[in-house]
Amino acid sequence: MVLMLQGVGIAGSAFIVPLAIAWVLALCYAASFSELALLVPRAGSLSAYTEVALGHFPAILSVFSGYVVVAMFALSAELLLVNFLLGVLYPAVEGTHYVAFGILGVFTVLNLLGIDVFAKLQNLLAFAMVVALTLLGVSALTGGFAPHAFQATELAAGFNLGEGAFTLIALAIWGYVGAEFVCPLVDDARRPERYIRAPCTWA
Repeated sequence: MVLMLQGVGIAGSAFIVPLAIAWVLALCYAASFSELALLVPRAGSLSAYTEVALGHFPAILSVFSGYVVVAMFALSAELLLVNFLLGVLYPAVEGTHYVAFGILGVFTVLNLLGIDVFAKLQNLLAFAMVVALTLLGVSALTGGFAPHAFQATELAAGFNLGEGAFTLIALAIWGYVGAEFVCPLVDDARRPERYIRAPCTWA
């Protein structure tokens, strides 16, 4: 959500162009992953596909660079972002990292309590995020919470591809990451040719 808003803040209405290009790229990678899941029908996803193509060591490297390193840096970046936003909203907590470490501690304890507890909380947080995004979009389109008048000419005036809008494709693609997470479930699917391709595409 923050990335999408950052892209709109940088490029304005022209962000729709890199967003559309990233959507096409995401469809391509979702189709590739679903096809690989059907060709190599076992849990493991990226590691399984790389192992078949290149061997064990490249498979280890691909998982490490594709998931482990990303998870390490993403966690610290998200905690710093929470801390920064709280510092903007509540200047009294600016410069302290207690809130970020507190969030990290809570999620660590929940993870240690078992996967079931963590999964239920994750489902709740994901649902809350989808509801928040939906309400944000509806309020922006209708002006429900902050009535405003705008004209199509204003949007057209801010549509400028000369400010490096195409370089924002790398930023926009992160809004579509995660479509391949269903692929390791290929062993459990009754009809994988249907129930793997469709979720990847729709996601």
